[in-house]
Amino acid sequence: MALIHTSSLVFVGGPFSLSMFDERELFGGDLDSDQVVKIGPFGLFVYSSGKHRFEVRPDRVSLTCVDSSIVPQEVVEAANTVANRIEPVRQVIRILGIGVNCDTIFSKEFCGMNGLDFCSRLISPQLADLVGGDSMEAIGRIRFASDAGLRYDVRIEPHTNSGGENLLVAVNGHQDVNAGEILGSKLNKAGVFTDYVTKLHDRISISKGE
Repeated sequence: MALIHTSSLVFVGGPFSLSMFDERELFGGDLDSDQVVKIGPFGLFVYSSGKHRFEVRPDRVSLTCVDSSIVPQEVVEAANTVANRIEPVRQVIRILGIGVNCDTIFSKEFCGMNGLDFCSRLISPQLADLVGGDSMEAIGRIRFASDAGLRYDVRIEPHTNSGGENLLVAVNGHQDVNAGEILGSKLNKAGVFTDYVTKLHDRISISKGE
C-alpha cells in the first residue's frame, strides 16, 4: 500500500488579501463548490474532492495536497501561479520566507514496530539517565541547515490519533526571502526537499527503529 503524504508550500509575510488571487487559476479550477469560504481577507478553497487546498490569511498563503507523491508537481505549479501574482506588488507585500512541508503517517508494518516502540528506541541511555523517568515516550526533533539553503525541522513522534500504533514524520524546509530574490527561484528548491524526505523515509524503513 502506497504511503499518503500531506505536502504544502507556504508563503509567509503579508499583508495578503483575497483580492490578490484568482482561485480558479489553481489546481485546474476543480473547486469543490461546497468547500469555499470567504470572510474578509481570509479564504479557504478546496479542490478535487478534498485533494487540494488553497488558503489565504493576512500573514500567509498556503497550498496543500494529499497524495502518494511528496510535494507533487501540481502543488509547485500552483505555488508558481501564486508567486506570479505576488511579484508585481512586492513593494507593498513583504515576503519573509517560503516553507515546504511534508507530513507522513507510517504504519506498524512499514516501520517494523508501532510508533511508540519506534520512538522509544530513539532514547539514548545518556538521555534516559539525565531525565530520570520511567516508561518514557520519546518525540524526536532535529533542526539543521543544508548546503542547498534550506533550514530543516524534522519531527518524529507516535501518531496521536492511532494511539501510538502509527508513526508521524513531519518535515519542514524553510527559506528566508530577501527583497531582491525571485520567488520562483526559491520554489525550485522543492525538488531538493523532496529528495531529502524520500531518503529520510527510506532510512526509517531500513532502520526498523534501531
